[in-house]
Amino acid sequence: MKTLVVVGNDKLGNKAIQLLDTSDNVQVLVDRSTNLSRIWNLLRKQKIKFSLLSKMACCEFLRDGNSPPKSFPGINSNKDLLRTIASNSPSKMVLFRAGLIINSKVLSTGIDILNIHCARIPTYGGIGAINKALVEEDFEQEACLHRVIASVDSGEVLLRLPYKLDKNLSYCENEKIAYDAGLSLLTSVLTE
Repeated sequence: MKTLVVVGNDKLGNKAIQLLDTSDNVQVLVDRSTNLSRIWNLLRKQKIKFSLLSKMACCEFLRDGNSPPKSFPGINSNKDLLRTIASNSPSKMVLFRAGLIINSKVLSTGIDILNIHCARIPTYGGIGAINKALVEEDFEQEACLHRVIASVDSGEVLLRLPYKLDKNLSYCENEKIAYDAGLSLLTSVLTE
């Protein structure tokens, strides 16, 4: 049973790569679909505010570690992902910090597609979820493993890992708490 893991192209994605025991049964790819054009569209469509984007970028800059090496296998689009699925025949795919919105062609492949979201869903789905939970002072949170469906962060939740945000800590420190919970959930899902 082969599992395809797709991680974000950032320091957390690289941390996930380092934590995973890659074998013949686990293949890891870096999602390189996020670019300046996509970020601009998120800002333009008001999916994220510039102030939050700045906070998130600052946290990434301050975070220990490096982004995945450019030589590490990756994808740039759903088309790339479909090719990988066709050539590797995975039985399931797990996403962690992947920004690529999975399209209907990928969803129709029949493989089990799962996502790890680092805030309680459906209440805190989508981009900026940790910030939203902090603003609403909803400190009891959960990293969630859920099925990917056409609507973002709306699929059936299969596993939850509780954690607690702290109003006395900075945004970056709270982000670390949330993503550490997500990384723990990822490693436990892949060792089952």
